[in-house]
Amino acid sequence: GWMTTGFVTYNDVEYNVSEMYPDWAEMRSHIENVDGYLLELAKNAGDDITNWETPNRNLMCSSKPEYLLTNEEMFNSVKETIGNFENAVYSPDYNITLDGEKVSYNELCDMNSLHGYWTTCMIFMNEIGHRSNYLYLKDGEVVFGPAWDYDWSSGCQIAGWPTLNYNQWWSQGEWAGTWFYEVGMNDYFAVKEQEFYWNNRELIDSYLNSEDPDSLVNELYAKIYESGIADASLWYTADSYDAGFEEMTTWLRNRLEWMDKQFATEESAV
Repeated sequence: GWMTTGFVTYNDVEYNVSEMYPDWAEMRSHIENVDGYLLELAKNAGDDITNWETPNRNLMCSSKPEYLLTNEEMFNSVKETIGNFENAVYSPDYNITLDGEKVSYNELCDMNSLHGYWTTCMIFMNEIGHRSNYLYLKDGEVVFGPAWDYDWSSGCQIAGWPTLNYNQWWSQGEWAGTWFYEVGMNDYFAVKEQEFYWNNRELIDSYLNSEDPDSLVNELYAKIYESGIADASLWYTADSYDAGFEEMTTWLRNRLEWMDKQFATEESAV
């Protein structure tokens, strides 16, 4: 493709892309550094234009660029980068050998983003590893986020959906076998997660503590109040907007109290 060769042919005439686009060299550097791809780990990824199954049978797709599969060099570099990270995660010692050197999974991803993503999904009990799990590649490193698709989280009353139970980790049956389950079983990750959780606990409270009038959740409650009333009326929900807000914030309060206990010590976290 023109992004890798620098040339494109149209009506039997070859054009030099680098002469037409002054930024082509910079674009080429992103390709060489495996940089700038938005990907999704999802069980329904097979519906997307560019999708593939990893060696460990997880489904991936490229959200941006959608037509990544049309450029073999780019597509292969993305699959290789994801494959290296995944192979390390699934390895018994969480390491793989690259160019003769032993490399751990935490060296192949941005760990701060992994902890942030894992923590966010666990607080809200979202469908981690199931679908809508976005990540991007930056300088050949896996970066997790943005967080997306939380409509079935936070104690949502959907028959058979496990988020009503605030006092358990996300059901292993829904995410067992994915990266998030595997890293969650790693003692190193658990200890660092406990550290991450408490380092951000005050921030979490400033977002979600409904008993604090200045919290973000109360700010948003007021901001969307009118549309919330209209939405509840449109969908004929059993709860009013106010009742739904109280139900959600009570669930979150119970959830965080439960998580505080799980992360009370390194031993309890592991």
